[in-house]
Amino acid sequence: MTDLTIYAILFFMIKICTDCHTEKPLDDFNKGKAYKDGHKPFCRDCHKLRNAKAREQFTPEQRSASAARAKAFRETNPDKIKEYKEKNRNKHASRMKDRYNNDAEYRDKILAWQREWGKNNPEKIRESNKKQYAKRPIDERRKYHREYTATRRATDPEWKAKSYERRNISRHKRWDLEGNTKSGYVKKTEDKLIDQSVIARLHAWQADYCYFCNSPMEKVTIEHILPRARGGRSSTQNLALTCESCNYSRQKSIYNLEWLPKSVMPVEDKIFLKQQTIRQTLAKENIHAVYNGNGSWTLASIEGKSRIFCIISTFFGSDRNPASQKGKMAKWAQTTFDQPIILFDHEWYNRRASCINMLKSKLGIALRAPGARKLDIIDVNAEQAKMFLNTHHVMGNVIAPIRIGLTDGETLFGLGEFHDKEDTWECDRLAFHGHVPGGMSKIMKALWSFYGVKPIRTFVDSRYADGGGHETIGFEHIGYSPESFQWVYPDRVQHQRYLSNENKMASNLLYYNEEYTREDNIRANGIFKIWTPKRHIVVWKP
Repeated sequence: MTDLTIYAILFFMIKICTDCHTEKPLDDFNKGKAYKDGHKPFCRDCHKLRNAKAREQFTPEQRSASAARAKAFRETNPDKIKEYKEKNRNKHASRMKDRYNNDAEYRDKILAWQREWGKNNPEKIRESNKKQYAKRPIDERRKYHREYTATRRATDPEWKAKSYERRNISRHKRWDLEGNTKSGYVKKTEDKLIDQSVIARLHAWQADYCYFCNSPMEKVTIEHILPRARGGRSSTQNLALTCESCNYSRQKSIYNLEWLPKSVMPVEDKIFLKQQTIRQTLAKENIHAVYNGNGSWTLASIEGKSRIFCIISTFFGSDRNPASQKGKMAKWAQTTFDQPIILFDHEWYNRRASCINMLKSKLGIALRAPGARKLDIIDVNAEQAKMFLNTHHVMGNVIAPIRIGLTDGETLFGLGEFHDKEDTWECDRLAFHGHVPGGMSKIMKALWSFYGVKPIRTFVDSRYADGGGHETIGFEHIGYSPESFQWVYPDRVQHQRYLSNENKMASNLLYYNEEYTREDNIRANGIFKIWTPKRHIVVWKP
């Protein structure tokens, strides 16, 4: 190849721009049929500057017309557009990346558009993330996650605090799914819902009204009284059914201290619902009930015997203080009626069968079991005692070392549980399945014969009886226990006492904050203060 040929080739491959007067390859010039060499005399960069200056002088009509022509071209020539994008993909991406890094205004505009698009297309985002996630090996993903979290914790204290909070919430959710029964957590089913028996009990206790605002629940949600983000657990005493409004507006605030619902259901509606529930339950047991107002009922059996009956509710009271209202109503019932039968609402809803049995016994229509002479004395194991007391005793089960039962074959008709108090035996629980003539005497005598002769002391709750039945078989009335107040969980039958010792209190409560007062800590855990009436103290001496 001669020098003249090489010069001619180079001459036609290089061209000088008429605007910037720079030598550039021929490919940097747009094609133009009107020119001898087939390319325009100014380079592409200068062409862009010319177009930009021209656009600045466009009128709005010209701008809209230009946009319409461009849109029409894209619609009529999709193949050309696709071919152009594939040919210039890398070049265009590099140019956009440089602009993104160097132009702050453009970068903010792109980020705002991405956020808006992500909100409107969450499913597409999720699918894209899954595909990208699946491409990377698991070891690489773990390594990247460790490096990322370590860097964020070291450089961002706020993110570090939120990370620990998210981890705690995640741990509580895992415990819920595993069903850690040792810690009192609620077992969840495969569809991540709390066991239906727990939900049914909450429905019965709350009567389908929100725990916080006492309004009817159209859409029922399960809420933690003490939020999990604040250390609350998924134990039965920390769960409640709430309306959707309270659940979403409350978030992780503590009830009564940092948040209160805006709407409160009228007390009259709540009382009416309670009346209907009691009427329906008693009617099934052939017990006639007439509501007297102020929480009292006159009960009568088909034989015509009658007795005053009261249920004191946690939820009633316009002053939003259920504890004080409960105490006022209990004292009012105690002073107004002659030996009334008084129940707290948690006793009625959790031990309804026991309450019905007690009412039938007071009205003389209880099941009449075989006489004590035909029944055998046996030692009862802890599981049998728990099942029997939870069914036939208003206060439910209690742990006691000595358990004596009356049985007819496999059927248990009576049970007594006792503690050894040095110089006396103390009867903690005494319950019967129906009316067992002579059952109490036989259990007491069995205690003496099996475990030695000591005085037997027990308490007769003045809400249910005056101790006359005990005196009939030989007990001696020696006095009364003082009236007292106790802290109780609403859904627990047994009263849980919390002493003034702050260390013991902190270990018993689900949530404890040293900056709160004693009363605030108790309220933050959903515990109520209730009044306990005087109890007759009776002793049977050998």
